[in-house]
Amino acid sequence: MKTNEYRTSALIFFVKSPEEGAVKTRLAAEIGRRRALEIYKSVAVQSLNAVSGGAYELRVSYHPPDAGEQVAGWLGGGFTFVPQTGGGLGERMENAFAQGFSEGMDRVLLAGSDIPGLDKAVAEEAFAALEDHDAVIVPAFDGGYGLIGFREDGYTPAVFRGIVWSTGTVCAETQAILA
Repeated sequence: MKTNEYRTSALIFFVKSPEEGAVKTRLAAEIGRRRALEIYKSVAVQSLNAVSGGAYELRVSYHPPDAGEQVAGWLGGGFTFVPQTGGGLGERMENAFAQGFSEGMDRVLLAGSDIPGLDKAVAEEAFAALEDHDAVIVPAFDGGYGLIGFREDGYTPAVFRGIVWSTGTVCAETQAILA
């Protein structure tokens, strides 16, 4: 790998404020809200630590926008924290990419905070794939995806519009738009 290969690349790590009843709601219906929150917090911290230290800028993007102090207190220092902007999830994701590209990034990845198996090697492999491809997507077992990324010149904001989020068809719908 070249020394500065990813100097204009960012991985945006999407998190929700860790509030009981606001995270992992489908799981909470099965195991309870408190246990779902504990799992969310544990997996998010584990995933953030696993992607830290890569040859890219790491940004923690939190929701809701007024939860910065709470999220920073939970995850600790040493990260760039930015609020998510926009209404629904798709709009917030679209805006995160637009912000990264407007700040001069040439490749941006966005990853969910509760994706087991996400690590620095996966992120760096995704960035490498963007050398030859406009977009990259890493499917999740539930029909969604855990990571999506674009080169600036291949950015397709339409993938965040008209998607029915939190369903088993998110990845397939997104891939159809990219095809």
